[in-house]
Amino acid sequence: MNQLNIIQPIIEDFLNENQIIYAINEEKDKERNVIHMGFNLENGIVNTYIVIHYSIQIVEIFTYLPIQVPEIKRLQAAKLLDMVESNYFFGSLELNHNNGTVRSKSYFIYDENGLSHKTLDLHFSIVNQLANETFPEIIKISYSNLEPERDILTSLNKINLN
Repeated sequence: MNQLNIIQPIIEDFLNENQIIYAINEEKDKERNVIHMGFNLENGIVNTYIVIHYSIQIVEIFTYLPIQVPEIKRLQAAKLLDMVESNYFFGSLELNHNNGTVRSKSYFIYDENGLSHKTLDLHFSIVNQLANETFPEIIKISYSNLEPERDILTSLNKINLN
């Protein structure tokens, strides 16, 4: 059976069940399917992507935070992201040091039986929880005038790490 036929109904159900502002199927071929979504989190609207890599049977989910960390604050932001990420089993936080973009990311393998709705929901929730919890603190670090180490510790204490 075609992998797309196994996966497509789960993706469609997922999109219908979540409060997605918009969903665009940007790329769809034999190798991969890229779905770009606008998603409303508690702390802002984010761009979330689900990328299904058919040839290696991996689903990648990532959310870009709506901020570009100023160059002078990127090391400080990276420290915060590293400290937050170390408290999670799944998911990661990434800072692009070239342009200051921040994203949360998770990925998982699926098998020939297809994609599990429960697994997709879990990883989608993890990615967006990381984004939602981290975003306000990244803003504070990016635009505050406090001492760097003090900013990081203050921010870390405000993020729900459970």
